[in-house]
Amino acid sequence: MKKINFPVLVVIIFSLTACYTTGRFKVIEIEVFEPASTVFSPKNRIAAAVYNNSNFRMNLKNSAYVFNEEIYADTLNFDSIASLSYYDNFILKLRGLNHYDTVYDLGKIFPAVGDSALRFFSLDECDSLLGGKQADVLYSLNFFFAFDKISADKFEFYNTMAINTGIIWSIYDFNNSEKLISLLKRDTVYFNSDIGSTTLTKLLNDRPMLISEAASTAGENFACYVIPHWSKTERLMYLSGNIEMIEAEKFAIKNEWLKAAEIWKKNTKSTNLNIAAKSMFNLAVVCEMQGELDAAIDWVIKSINVFGQKNQQHSQNCRDYINTLARRKIDFRKLKEQFDG
Repeated sequence: MKKINFPVLVVIIFSLTACYTTGRFKVIEIEVFEPASTVFSPKNRIAAAVYNNSNFRMNLKNSAYVFNEEIYADTLNFDSIASLSYYDNFILKLRGLNHYDTVYDLGKIFPAVGDSALRFFSLDECDSLLGGKQADVLYSLNFFFAFDKISADKFEFYNTMAINTGIIWSIYDFNNSEKLISLLKRDTVYFNSDIGSTTLTKLLNDRPMLISEAASTAGENFACYVIPHWSKTERLMYLSGNIEMIEAEKFAIKNEWLKAAEIWKKNTKSTNLNIAAKSMFNLAVVCEMQGELDAAIDWVIKSINVFGQKNQQHSQNCRDYINTLARRKIDFRKLKEQFDG
């Protein structure tokens, strides 16, 4: 894996255009590098994973769904089937994140009929599972549970299927010869559709496929939970009919951000306060791209001060961005600790 250098650069992809009463803007999709949400060690270079789901067999206590406000037993045991998709997609995503040099799949261990007890491995059992392979960390999926609800929106605008998953994992750190952590990870995935296009019955018929898809998404989410990763999010970039601002937008579209920044910086002194405020805000986005988060916050504060509370929409946009940048500063500190720690 390539060494992470700070500040982290942000990749910009343009998506859609919209209008506020405060002016025109683009919602831009960006990728930011986020820290792991749990204990993480950059020293661990080889990982292994094992499927050890104690809830694989039919268990009516943990196998039910809600359809149109009525509870039904899931006699086809779809959550157990979905657990396989969850695990397989966790492995794929873990490998795709390219942090570990090697990710071993140690296979799937199924409980005996009638056995639903949670099983946690001792360190000796972990050695046996590895079968002579060397690994720094082992991820053990111990329990998978899914519960879903199919219902109509109370205003009857759309039908919804909400799929909740609960998974118990154990993570073993062999470099420290200890079980690192056991945790319960929850995820909820929603499938919404217009009333006219998808009926409740169709969602019910599609239930096996949708549960599997939700489980696959949850598996990918867990891989991102334990490893620093790139994720997509959104930012605002203000637009204007001003000739120079249009030119800056053209540079931005071509990812020539420094050229765009030159124009925006010049226009921060514009006598047109609308242009000045927009330019300051856009400069903050460029500073964030360069990893200069303090400078980005300074520009947003200057932008909000142009109008103060006279322009509530712009004021809210600025406050939201300041909060986002403050969270990114925390993430930067976590990333530095995780990679330098």
